[in-house]
Amino acid sequence: MAFKRASWVIIFLAIFLVGDRVIASFLDTVVLSSKLRFSLLYSGGQEYEILVLGNSRGVNTFYAPAIQEATGKPTLNLSYNGMSADVAEALFLDYLDRNRKPQLVIIEITNLTHRSELLNDLKLYAHHSERLMGLLREANPETARWAKASHLFRFNSEMFLRALYYQTSSDQTWINRYQINRTLLNSAANGDSQKVLTFPENLAAMKRIVSLAQRLGISVRMVVGPYLPAYGKHLSNLGQWVDEVGKEIAVDIPVWDYSEAITDVSAFADRMHLNYEGSCALLKRLIRDGVFTAPPPQSLASSRKVFRDHGQND
Repeated sequence: MAFKRASWVIIFLAIFLVGDRVIASFLDTVVLSSKLRFSLLYSGGQEYEILVLGNSRGVNTFYAPAIQEATGKPTLNLSYNGMSADVAEALFLDYLDRNRKPQLVIIEITNLTHRSELLNDLKLYAHHSERLMGLLREANPETARWAKASHLFRFNSEMFLRALYYQTSSDQTWINRYQINRTLLNSAANGDSQKVLTFPENLAAMKRIVSLAQRLGISVRMVVGPYLPAYGKHLSNLGQWVDEVGKEIAVDIPVWDYSEAITDVSAFADRMHLNYEGSCALLKRLIRDGVFTAPPPQSLASSRKVFRDHGQND
């Protein structure tokens, strides 16, 4: 009897494992056929000339369709909500492994200021990337173990639903399309003073991104996107923070500081993010200043660590 029960357990486990792998393999094919930004990355063969890295501020600061239309250069925004610099590094390296190198990489560098909230969702792609799996093991060992044990477990995430949603349309049109409300405006104006902090692992990752890009002949733009003016005033060390990052990372390239560049509150969706209109308004400044020009304008000497736009002539 015990032998019979053991046999049934073995048969059940075998069926489970085979089913787990077969169904997961099918779903993975579906995911890689999606037009979601990470699916494009891991399906390979992309030939974008401009690549954008960042967190949610990167998503809403750089509207890829408008950049592509203005510059004539195919543009992919790989930014995503909650993406820290160490995760951006893993994705950048994976992109280079699978796709033609871009001419220009733009990095919204405020992803230095938080640890990643994205890794659990990125388990969907972790079997394609030992780099992502390594970060997942460090951040959440239990999730990493389950992702290894059950391939179907990887699909238990919002990212999988997004991959399904973007099967037939590009996710590059994803941007805030609403204006900040009066409650948030009042809250921002009356907020407490805050300090901008950098996590060491993010700073190290950013240095490696910039160094590798330069070695490969890829132009780099490190950018700080706009903050709602009333909120930005409460970031007590923001200017100093930008200066320090410029000195720490940028050996021969400046930080382009647009944190104060947009003063019209209707251009914001909340305290930290532009909306579509704000992104388009900023794009005019980016083009004017030569952010998309490679090599950078002669007016930006290599000794100049920070270029600042203080919002004149909105």
